[in-house]
Amino acid sequence: MSFGFSSFVPAPSFIQRIDKTIEPLNYPECPGVYVMVDNDDKVIYTEQAENLRTKIKTYTTSNCGSEVLNEVTEGNVKEIKIFCCQTELDAVILEHYFINSGLYLGRHNNQQTERNKKELFKEKDVGTNGDSEKAKNETSRSIAEEIQRLLDANNTFVSKIIEQQNSFNDHFMNALDRNGKQIESLAECIRVLTDGVKFTNEKTAGKKKIFTS
Repeated sequence: MSFGFSSFVPAPSFIQRIDKTIEPLNYPECPGVYVMVDNDDKVIYTEQAENLRTKIKTYTTSNCGSEVLNEVTEGNVKEIKIFCCQTELDAVILEHYFINSGLYLGRHNNQQTERNKKELFKEKDVGTNGDSEKAKNETSRSIAEEIQRLLDANNTFVSKIIEQQNSFNDHFMNALDRNGKQIESLAECIRVLTDGVKFTNEKTAGKKKIFTS
């Protein structure tokens, strides 16, 4: 059996319904991914953030005329799905998966393809192409190490479950063995008592009763 990330789709940490305006204080100050959904349940935009509250706040304070901000100001956002992450790298990987798998590919993410790639590999203004390639390789290595860390953590968890199961099985078998010996001993006592009662009854039956007047 092969493994694929599509077989495990994380559930949102919570879903914020939007009545009239977005309230930044409703969002945690942690890394994560947010997914904006319109009134037709179609994805508007998906993006990762180092700080979800700070990022969401930009939609209430920014004056730039971005297409996503226009969707917000025009009241087209019905809800925002929030996926909290432990680290910013976790958020980058999750955003990359959501968008490139098409699971939460927003209509305004198509214009952000190049930007997302640059954020994923953290390309900077560097002096030579060699430096840029080095930055890509280092970030790719960091992502690979983070994925390996998650896999190792999962393997450790599974190993603990197996260890606990084996421990339980050993305890169960020991208890069964002890109970078996106790049952065997009890059966032996019953057998001895039964033989004793049988012998006494046979002896009593062999005696003749003498009646005197």
